[in-house]
Amino acid sequence: MPEQPLILVIARDPAHARSLAGELEAVARVLLVDPRAGGDLPRLVAELEPALVVLDLGADGLETCRRVRTLRTERPVHLMLVGDQNDAASRAAAFEAGADDFLARPHGSAELLARATLHVRHRHAVANVARLEQDGGPAAGCLANLIEEQARGIIVARTMTAHALATLAERRDAETGEHLERMRDYAVAIAEELRREGRYADDIDGTFVEQLHHAAPLHDIGKVAIPDAILRRPGHLSPEQFEIMKTHAEAGARVLEAILGLEIDGGVTDEVSFMPMAVAIARSHHERWDGGGYPDGLTAEAIPLAARITAVADVLDALASARVYKRAMSLDEAREVILESSGRHFDPDIVAAAERAWPRLAAIHARFDAARASAAAAREPVAVRRVA
Repeated sequence: MPEQPLILVIARDPAHARSLAGELEAVARVLLVDPRAGGDLPRLVAELEPALVVLDLGADGLETCRRVRTLRTERPVHLMLVGDQNDAASRAAAFEAGADDFLARPHGSAELLARATLHVRHRHAVANVARLEQDGGPAAGCLANLIEEQARGIIVARTMTAHALATLAERRDAETGEHLERMRDYAVAIAEELRREGRYADDIDGTFVEQLHHAAPLHDIGKVAIPDAILRRPGHLSPEQFEIMKTHAEAGARVLEAILGLEIDGGVTDEVSFMPMAVAIARSHHERWDGGGYPDGLTAEAIPLAARITAVADVLDALASARVYKRAMSLDEAREVILESSGRHFDPDIVAAAERAWPRLAAIHARFDAARASAAAAREPVAVRRVA
């Protein structure tokens, strides 16, 4: 009879630890670990190779998670971080630290058991695949497909979380979801114009354009890590505040890299094939052609092509949109700023492609304006005439 899977529970509150253990015993054997032994947890994980480790250690949980994630175990060990805050920044920090799952308090027993069961079954399936492959059993291929589908579901769920975080980041920045959609459509239009030109035929194909469609809206996901006092400040930022704001580029790349870290057989699945591009965009969309950007001070074509395209689309829409600290430029005014910045802020080839695609960019802008006006009209109260 196969050994029952093991779950380690380490929680700062003894009562909560016992509560977690009592619920999880329906799924697997449970071993409670004294939180004072947190420093020895990597050793315990290496020796016991549990199917799941549930960490509820407050701020110390992130560091413990990072230490455990550096281990190389024969079988996968899943990490579930339990947190006090049910917000995007906490979830982003958990995934960045290497957690496979994040559970916020208060949580229901059904949610805890459902998530723990998913992780334990995944571990069990991996063990069966390894055993069958070693034995050369005919069912190995079928079971391998099953485990791939299960892992694929986890990846898709985490990718959806990334898009939700990106939308939240924009809303915290007093912008609307329209910004993500408009700049995405601008970026796609510019990329398709570059593709038609011919010079970028080896770089831009249908797959590139499709990946850009999914990746560009994630460009500012790192803003979930920026304090509201800076992100929502109505006036200009101080030099110190701007330095903090600039960290969103690296933070966004780290969050997306954490999501990308969950791969199947060492490769990226179709559902998340755009994620490497998204990482590059998040990190490099504030680089400048002349080297004056951040965070790496890249110049010219050392800046990833997708990031150079996104930079033009992002700035174009930002200029033509009202913010708490500025008025909206007309689209033509924004166009002039983009043209004047060619060769300094932006890749001249991409600016030229945007200029050739200008009728399409203007049509995208007009389409969103019309949709907004229609929505506003629908919200207008309807006058009711009293009939005598």
